[in-house]
Amino acid sequence: MTCVETLESAGADLVTALSLNTSQEAIGIVCASESAGLPSAVSFMLEKDHRLATGETLRQAIEAVDAATGGSAAY
Repeated sequence: MTCVETLESAGADLVTALSLNTSQEAIGIVCASESAGLPSAVSFMLEKDHRLATGETLRQAIEAVDAATGGSAAY
């Protein structure tokens, strides 16, 4: 059982992940949430240069998550 499946079986109604460093982390969380039938909300941590640790801009990260998940993140 995954962490998200455990949350769903315990009655959670939303998966929230804050201060993520990469779009890949967000993609994994959104996909796991969707697989468990739960909506998800993700946010990113930006460095002083206003980019993620990977060098992606916030826009690039959001677009990458949307493209990889079919826009299934609720927030």
